[in-house]
Amino acid sequence: MHQHKRKRRQVGLALGAGAARGTAHLGVLKAIDELDIPVDFVAGTSIGSLVGGVYASGQVDRLEEVLLGLDWKEIIYHFFEVSFPRSGLVDGKRIVEFISQFINPIDIDELALPFHAVATEIMTGDEVVLKSGPLIECIRASIAMPGIFTPVLRDGLVLVDGGLVNPVPVSIVREMGADFVIAVDINANRVGARQRVAERINTEKECETMAFVSENSDWRDRVTAAINAQWNRIDHKLKDRLQHWTNPSGGPNIIDVIGNTIRIMETQIGETMLKITAPDIVIRPDVGHFSFMEFNRAAEGIQAGYEAAKPILEARCNEI
Repeated sequence: MHQHKRKRRQVGLALGAGAARGTAHLGVLKAIDELDIPVDFVAGTSIGSLVGGVYASGQVDRLEEVLLGLDWKEIIYHFFEVSFPRSGLVDGKRIVEFISQFINPIDIDELALPFHAVATEIMTGDEVVLKSGPLIECIRASIAMPGIFTPVLRDGLVLVDGGLVNPVPVSIVREMGADFVIAVDINANRVGARQRVAERINTEKECETMAFVSENSDWRDRVTAAINAQWNRIDHKLKDRLQHWTNPSGGPNIIDVIGNTIRIMETQIGETMLKITAPDIVIRPDVGHFSFMEFNRAAEGIQAGYEAAKPILEARCNEI
């Protein structure tokens, strides 16, 4: 009697939102590749769309190389092109230049590995799934955190960060055809995060790092300098206010407040949606203590993603 070989399941990868915590996605991808787990569909939200789009285009090694080389000076240059446009603090032209380092001009529907990015129509609150058009533009729309980055105008829509509506896009890869979904939630493990930050800063190595950042490339000072350089004719009272919100001794600045507000909301929405959409595997790297823009901790994030993913995937890969 012949035994029929079980047909392989179609695997979907849902990469969640979470700003600098998204470096953990790269560690998850390392574990997936090491275990030879085939991926048939990818969907990403916000930073997940950046990593997912790069993965689908076959340039993930280049992305990792770039992220591992980032310091605070480069983070400020690429992500804080402060110009006070009407609908956000940051215009985003340098972000596009940054993304172009590891993504060639290509339409999203031309990728060999099917990929969709999730954005939000800010005027209606509708989820918008980007599955056609320039890949870089789709990623730029998905990562456009409202209030910080300007929206992307496309086909009459005003698009911002997809994390507002679908932080971990399990439903999207299901719709693409996946019957086995691996979800990566990078906004989990936030309990006790503040305490871990304090413990981390108290180590000798981190004290040296923080001193270097403070003396040489503190991002708040650089934002202030950029504002003053571009707005050197504005009223002195407004300059004083700008310097006040970038002063580290004054508590969280506006970027911290906006970023953390959105991430808190995304965490709550994500937890609810993961219960409703029920992925087959959920990987939750321990990166909840990363702040919004700490891309300079990429090595730590990658390791956290790998350590969270490897044992889970090893235990479950026979189900695929």
